[in-house]
Amino acid sequence: MGDSGRSHQTDQYLPAVKCLNIDTREPNHRLVKQTVTRTVALCLLKATEYQVKLLPNSQFECCSLIEMETLPDVQKLAAEVESTLIKYYSIGEDEWRVGKKTEDVIVWRKPSEEFGGFLYKTQGIVKEAPNRVVDYIRPGPYRLDWDSLMTSLDIVGEFEQDCCLMHYTTAGQLWNVIAPREFIDFSYTTDHQDGLLSCGVSVEYGEKQPNFIRGFNHPCGWFCIPLKSNPDHSLLTGFIQTDLRGMLPQTMVDSAMANSLVNFYNELRNALKA
Repeated sequence: MGDSGRSHQTDQYLPAVKCLNIDTREPNHRLVKQTVTRTVALCLLKATEYQVKLLPNSQFECCSLIEMETLPDVQKLAAEVESTLIKYYSIGEDEWRVGKKTEDVIVWRKPSEEFGGFLYKTQGIVKEAPNRVVDYIRPGPYRLDWDSLMTSLDIVGEFEQDCCLMHYTTAGQLWNVIAPREFIDFSYTTDHQDGLLSCGVSVEYGEKQPNFIRGFNHPCGWFCIPLKSNPDHSLLTGFIQTDLRGMLPQTMVDSAMANSLVNFYNELRNALKA
């Protein structure tokens, strides 16, 4: 059966503005300061992406053309996704059904309230402290090095309060029966209990890339809590509900999700040992 995309309802956003100051006294007009209004949208300075005007003290003000587009209300979105993940974390054990179990990872599932698929819960112990574990999970320099499912990751916007907007692509699965996907996700990391919560949700933003189907992650995230018996080890609990979109049988999606979550723990543990 073919694997093709379908449309999704657009979320509500607010305008974004970014301005950069470039000191013309520096060699090659080096970027020396960032001034952010409401959101940050691009990481690299490219002449085609900015409007430039002269400021006092031999400086240019460069206003990114990204301000013509839209980005989320960051504080509202962060609060909503955090609240949703905490609600998932409190769901009773009797509501979950085991989907896959190995020696050191369990994957459960239940019908999602967000779309026609499943909300997956997964849990396992990782022999590292929460801060280091979450550094490897959240968007940043480590994730692409160890996660074999992820083929690219770009942070396209950075905000206050440990928030960012990222674009990433995933490899095909099940002998490419599930075609490569791309996602635009809002990501937020915050303290939770004695550990950390790294959570996120997809947003409808930017143009779709050719040769990829745009997937959509409904509220998802990872709780990383130190073990009381050994604070240098963590209980890592994830909640994932990904709409892969396309014409895929649900049994195929279930198999791919369960296997990828178990593999996620295995690869993460190996990366942390390195």
